[in-house]
Amino acid sequence: MKTDAVFNPVLTSLFNTYFQEPDAFIGLKLAPIFRTAEQSASYPVFDRENLLNIPTLRQRAPATPFQRSTFKFSDDKYATKNYGHESPVADETRKKYAKQIDADRVAVKRNANIILINHEIRVHDLITGPSVTHRAAPVKKWDVYAESDPLADVKAARRVIDLESGLTPNTLTLSRMVADKLTLHPKIRALFPTYNGPITEQMLQTAFEIPRVLIAGGKTNTAAEGQALNIGYLWGSDVVLSVSTDSQDLEEPNAARTFLWTEESGGDAAGSYVESYREENIKADVHRSVHHTDEKLTGPDFIYLLESVLS
Repeated sequence: MKTDAVFNPVLTSLFNTYFQEPDAFIGLKLAPIFRTAEQSASYPVFDRENLLNIPTLRQRAPATPFQRSTFKFSDDKYATKNYGHESPVADETRKKYAKQIDADRVAVKRNANIILINHEIRVHDLITGPSVTHRAAPVKKWDVYAESDPLADVKAARRVIDLESGLTPNTLTLSRMVADKLTLHPKIRALFPTYNGPITEQMLQTAFEIPRVLIAGGKTNTAAEGQALNIGYLWGSDVVLSVSTDSQDLEEPNAARTFLWTEESGGDAAGSYVESYREENIKADVHRSVHHTDEKLTGPDFIYLLESVLS
């Protein structure tokens, strides 16, 4: 027998904290949330002409209208889907905790982790999919230290986005595997000749001349179902250069967006809420995290994918 699910404000607050600082996950930064009141609607795709075709202004005569221009957008459509998850807390399990709220905290954290992993996979597939046309593999792999030049490769990719879109990318995404190799690269270490410690994210930002470096540590099982686990980094040895800004301005230039339906998912920063109910037949309290989203490219020209940078 089940009771009706009711909104749980305490666990919702806990859930949101896991979303605000998600360890190793960068999907919400590459495709930041846009909270929408509609489950399905058209959205603007930023055209490259917006920042490149600038009108020539003429002197305005008194009592005449000002020249006017607007951004040019193509339309695409999003339709959010429910990617929620629920976790039971059995009475037998709850008794093991000195503080009962800790058992609920574990369940909500499990929900958040599962939702985040699935969102990360969807964003990865979107960013590395065929709709992203600015892509190339470096001629010399970055772990061949004597021959490669990752700084030049990224600079060339940045120039493509700059010329194709009119904007300079502000985000460089590296997997943990790639970041570890870069910290030992002589061309990067040469920029810090008096420093003998580990290269930090801030130093990589300086080396690549970019405001933000994201280290993607998300992992996934690449084995077929039923086979032995084969764990690897989700982002592999790919590197992503992008324009990515967390903003509720739908016309803000952005490579990708996570459209989140607030009517069903809630209006908090994480865009989700927790419902709780009792399931007596299994002697457990169940905590359900609701999450209605759709991930879309909103500016394909704002992405450059450097594929397989390691040998």
